[in-house]
Amino acid sequence: MEVMITITVIGILGAVAMVATGSISNVAKGEKLRSDVATLNSAIDTYLANGGSLDTATSAGDVLAKLKTQRDKADAKRHTGGPSGRMIDPRIVAVPVTAGAKELRAVYDAGNRRFNVVNAGDGVRFAIDPALNEMNIANETRAQGAVVYSGSDGWVWDYNNSLTNPTNLPNLTQVPVSKAPADSIPPPTTTPEPEPEPEPEPEPEPPVVDPRLRLATPTLDPPGGYYAHSAFPLPVKIGNLASPAVGKTQFATYFNNVWTDWADYGGQTLSVPKNGSVWARSIATDTVNYQDSYQSYGYYSIPTPPKLPTPIFSLPGGSYPRSSFPLTVSLNNVPAPGLADALYRIDSGAWTAYSGSITVNKNQTLSAQYVSKNGDAFESSTIRSDFYYPIATDLNGTVNGTFQNATGGPTLVHKFEDSGRFFSHGDPTIDLNGEIVDAGVPNTLRFTPDNFAAIATNTPFKIGELAYHNGTTFNDSHASGVQLRIDIALADPAQSIQFALNFELINTENTGDARSSADFVRITNLTQNIGLNIDGIKYTLALEFGGSDSFGFSTSNEFHVYEGATGTGTINGRFIANP
Repeated sequence: MEVMITITVIGILGAVAMVATGSISNVAKGEKLRSDVATLNSAIDTYLANGGSLDTATSAGDVLAKLKTQRDKADAKRHTGGPSGRMIDPRIVAVPVTAGAKELRAVYDAGNRRFNVVNAGDGVRFAIDPALNEMNIANETRAQGAVVYSGSDGWVWDYNNSLTNPTNLPNLTQVPVSKAPADSIPPPTTTPEPEPEPEPEPEPEPPVVDPRLRLATPTLDPPGGYYAHSAFPLPVKIGNLASPAVGKTQFATYFNNVWTDWADYGGQTLSVPKNGSVWARSIATDTVNYQDSYQSYGYYSIPTPPKLPTPIFSLPGGSYPRSSFPLTVSLNNVPAPGLADALYRIDSGAWTAYSGSITVNKNQTLSAQYVSKNGDAFESSTIRSDFYYPIATDLNGTVNGTFQNATGGPTLVHKFEDSGRFFSHGDPTIDLNGEIVDAGVPNTLRFTPDNFAAIATNTPFKIGELAYHNGTTFNDSHASGVQLRIDIALADPAQSIQFALNFELINTENTGDARSSADFVRITNLTQNIGLNIDGIKYTLALEFGGSDSFGFSTSNEFHVYEGATGTGTINGRFIANP
């Protein structure tokens, strides 16, 4: 009886052990996946903290591809943060796990930039593909921090000005920071006790090595890569198969957006479409002596096709004389009809087939593109868009000008004469103890307008002449400023333009140097927003002093006249189109 009870107990324990062993296998896979996910999430944090971006990553494969990149050599030399190279082993691949599989799977949450472990739905697990061991590392441009190592000058650091704190904000208050006081604690008078010796670190336990032989990794013939469009569907066979005595070879595919789960491979030829993926592995049936092989993977596609040339217009966008509109524009580099459709549109209108010429009116945008008829042979061209606008080339006008709004001190003396074209200021007389001394003529300004004809945009023309007498005045009776109001009547198109030139009148100290003693007039508003609009194009007026006679000299905004002399200079204008 005791022997029978003992045998029964041993049988029960054996059955429990078999169930537990199966559960332990699934638990181990789950724990490995959780460990992989934690490691990848840590790599994501490091990647993002050092300038990487996952804004365009939506799948596990996208994320792995980003983590396998590195900064280029020049970018890495200036990087002052942490890692600049790849974040993970380049052999790591994402293996699809279908919704019906009895194992945990990982999914990528693009919103939170995290992998999560779930037990339902489609997902992936992570494995090492030895076929990718020699894969080249792709370069990637990553954002730099506020401080980088110097790239070209003699400083140790360069500052990324787009990231530094601003110092010119309104209402900015600078907060003074005091220095920390010196340490007031007196030095110790006794010798401190020596630090105890640290206890030695425990020896790490050796890693557990699976003693079983690993089955050979299956091969794909031909391997994944880029092939001519005409080669598809591509015949692919799997080689390096497992011996039936110890294992079996399986394959999985992703063709035309359809995932086919793992199935036993029987030597057949796979018909792989363009952009198709194939996985292969060998599964051990003799699990006592052998373990599963690594996976092999192949992605089959065509090389990126060249892009069709950008359209070239016979007339480039820009300004043209008003009389030239409407313009006739053609395309100079149209591809052969069998390669692409040549399309154009005006402004935001509908795309239209190009037939040989295009009519473009004033202030219109012409866009054109060559759309490929075979996306595997050529990509469509870049869209070219040019704006066409008219400019005035024959402006005619009459000019009139009057002085107004003199400014000065409390003893200012001035008057306007000759319908406002003549302005005098300052008192040339002084009372010296009852004797009146008259120095002669005060300071005067005279404006003589000049009409203009057939003036083109951006071409200087004469508005008028300014005669300036540098007189002698006393008691701060001279003016410090005056305005010259200008009225221009355009003939075609008929428009009236009014604006004021602000003159600052500078009396210099008289010395032995004639140039430094010369008084002068300064224009303080050289650019005028005149409100001129021709054919929908707005114009501004740029002003400057032109040449002067020998009694003075001028710069763009100043007209100087020697002491006691009368000099004459020109005031020039230039219409500038602002499309």
